[in-house]
Amino acid sequence: TIDCEHNTQKIYTLIENLEFKEHTIEIFKRTEPVSGNVIFKKFIINGEAIIEKKKSFNGNIEFIGDSITTGYGNCDDNNSVGFKNSTEDNYFAYGAVTSRLLNFDYRTLAHSGKGVLQNFDIDTYETIPKLYDNLLMNDEKLFDPTSWIPDYIVINLGTNDFAIEPPNQLKFMKKYYNFLLKLIGYYPDVKIICCVGPLLNDNWPIDPCTGTSFKSLSMCKKMISQTINLCKNNGYKNLYQFELTNMADSFGYGADFHPNKKQAQYNAEELSEFIKQI
Repeated sequence: TIDCEHNTQKIYTLIENLEFKEHTIEIFKRTEPVSGNVIFKKFIINGEAIIEKKKSFNGNIEFIGDSITTGYGNCDDNNSVGFKNSTEDNYFAYGAVTSRLLNFDYRTLAHSGKGVLQNFDIDTYETIPKLYDNLLMNDEKLFDPTSWIPDYIVINLGTNDFAIEPPNQLKFMKKYYNFLLKLIGYYPDVKIICCVGPLLNDNWPIDPCTGTSFKSLSMCKKMISQTINLCKNNGYKNLYQFELTNMADSFGYGADFHPNKKQAQYNAEELSEFIKQI
C-alpha cells in the first residue's frame, strides 16, 4: 500500500502457512479520507499462483454522504465520546450492509461533517458536490467516471446543512439540483435515491431568537422533495426519495450520538427492501 500523506510504501503480511486449497481475500478500507488516503497496489503471493476470480454481483451501487455513511463511531456504544479511527468501520455502515444484502458491488464517497450547500460548521468550502470528482482527498487528480458505472446511487446529505441553522432554501435546492444533474450526466441510466438521514429531527436545533425548533427534518424533506420534482418536471425520471428511520433508543448510540451497528443494520434492511421495490 501507499500512504499518500507521507508518500511511503509498506508491505503487510496478511497470513502465513495457509492450507493447500483455494482461499478468498477481501480488502476493505474502514476509515474515511480525513484519516488518510491509502492506495492498494498489489498482492504478493509466495508459493502457489493467485487465481483471479471476480465475484458475481447483481449490480453496482454507490453511496454519497457524510458521517452517517462513513460509519463514524459505529463500533462504539458510548455516545459521550468523540471520533476515533478505531471505532469507525465503514464495513458496518448502512451503505456497505445494504450492498451485501442486495449482493451489489459497492463504492462510497463520504466525509464526516460535509453537506450540500454548507458543512457542519456552516463553512461552504469543500462540500460534497465539490469533492465528488476528486480521486483522493486534497488531491487535484480527478477520477474517471467511466471506470465503474453505478446502477444505483444513494445520496444521504442534508444533515450537516441543517446542523446549526437551516440553509437558504433556494441556494440549497440549486446546489442539490446541479449535483443531481452532474451525476445523471456521468451515468444517464442510473437510478438515484435521495435519502433523509436518521439524525435529523424536528426538535433540534433550536432557534436562538424564538426559542423554538427550526423543524429541520421537515424542512430538509420538503426541500429534497421539491428538488426531485423539479428534476422530474425537466425530464429526469429515475429519482426517488426515502427517509431512513430515525435514531431509536432501543438500538443505542455510537460516538457523538451517531448510528451504531444495530441502527445501521436496521436502516440497511429497510433501504434494501425499498431498492428491491424499485
